[in-house]
Amino acid sequence: MRRKHRGRKQKILMVSCLLMLLFLCVCYAAFSTSLNLKAKGNIKLLTASQVLRKECNTETGDGLYKDIYEEGKCVYKGANPNNYIKFNNELWRILSLESDNTLKIIRSSSIENRQWDSSNNDFETSDVKEYLNNTFLSSMIDENKIETYLWNIGKIKWNNNDLQNQINDEKSLKSESVKVGLITVSEYLNANTNTIECGNLLLNNTNKEECVLTNWIYSIVPYKGWLWTITGGETNNNMVYSVHSTDGNVGYLADYFVTEYRGVSPVVYLKDSTALSGEGTKENPYIIIN
Repeated sequence: MRRKHRGRKQKILMVSCLLMLLFLCVCYAAFSTSLNLKAKGNIKLLTASQVLRKECNTETGDGLYKDIYEEGKCVYKGANPNNYIKFNNELWRILSLESDNTLKIIRSSSIENRQWDSSNNDFETSDVKEYLNNTFLSSMIDENKIETYLWNIGKIKWNNNDLQNQINDEKSLKSESVKVGLITVSEYLNANTNTIECGNLLLNNTNKEECVLTNWIYSIVPYKGWLWTITGGETNNNMVYSVHSTDGNVGYLADYFVTEYRGVSPVVYLKDSTALSGEGTKENPYIIIN
């Protein structure tokens, strides 16, 4: 009888130990889950500035460079840098991290061929500005992420051979604050790593077929077509610069009549609070996470 009683006690003790062990496992799992949730909630999102300024040290090849024309600005240069970003459910590309930490991006393909205007090259009154900031902007699902900005719309000299002077000319006139614009001629030129042969407007047009090999923005120009910039010609108030991809004029930058039809690739500034994840490659582009 004593043996049976002792055996019962051992079984009860064993079951109690198993129940206690099970209880402890459940408590640990709940505690661990709580810690993980708290940790995830406390993760600090990195802004575009915090992510990209670490990369702004490229000296050769494709990458993010410290701009030599504006202190605190970083620009993407080369044939195909890792500057892809998902925005508005589309693939865009980063032009620059501005000195004020806004992020300037361009749609990676043109939306359509459009006339600049019916009469003059003043962006403020142009049809293209009206289209971009009304028709196009109203179709965007990420409009709240865009910063309202002043755009450089100064006119430039034909075949300028000094990029700094050209940038100064572009900055000499600002648009009113709007959300959508286009690239400047200097931005196109400044994206090239081959500064010896392509570092200004005159050099680019002289060596145009070589220059397209080291300038990623050229990939946005429609095949056998043209891409409008925001920059007007100084000598004629009804002409605006565009980049060519036509036979014999690959990579050529020239001012043409505003009534011509050219590709339009919208450009916007993202707010300085924009947080990013991803690698910037075409396969794993930067993703906006706030």
